[in-house]
Amino acid sequence: PIDTQHAVVAAEDRNFYEHSGFDVKGMLRAFWNNLTSDSTQGGSTITQQYIKILYLNSEQTLTRKFRELLLAYKINKEMSKEEILAGYLNTIYFGHGAYGVQAASKEYFDIDAKKLTVPQAAFLATVVNNPSMYDPRDDDDRSRILSRYRYVLHSMAEMGDITPVQEAAFAQRLPKFPKTPTNQRY
Repeated sequence: PIDTQHAVVAAEDRNFYEHSGFDVKGMLRAFWNNLTSDSTQGGSTITQQYIKILYLNSEQTLTRKFRELLLAYKINKEMSKEEILAGYLNTIYFGHGAYGVQAASKEYFDIDAKKLTVPQAAFLATVVNNPSMYDPRDDDDRSRILSRYRYVLHSMAEMGDITPVQEAAFAQRLPKFPKTPTNQRY
């Protein structure tokens, strides 16, 4: 769904449609922030994250990162941005055993992905960042979720995907989460 695409791009990789699979400025910004602060940031683009899911592992080595960069550049030449984003959204982990946006839509909202509202799409873009930290079933995570959710909405407004009025309205509260059965898949 287009709102989900907008939310994920706004949250994870604002320059997705401009770069060649990797974002040098984003990597340098993440490196500098990691060096000068207590926070840890990733400099990976959506394309790099997709490559890591498909072909690589999560080991933190320069060799893996170099391979990731080369493969991201190559796949960016061979696939359209729409194909890369669709592949990413259909394979990324959203928590609770849900891989892909359709499974996440069912898991969190008990609806098909094509019926997601903007607030629901923004929540899913929130979860992508770190599913274990943004679990709406854990009351201890609520304030952290709301903060990241508002960041996603603000990013969407800055990119022109929603209006400032919509941002303000949606930012008041998280979307409703219907009672869904807990996923029992191993």
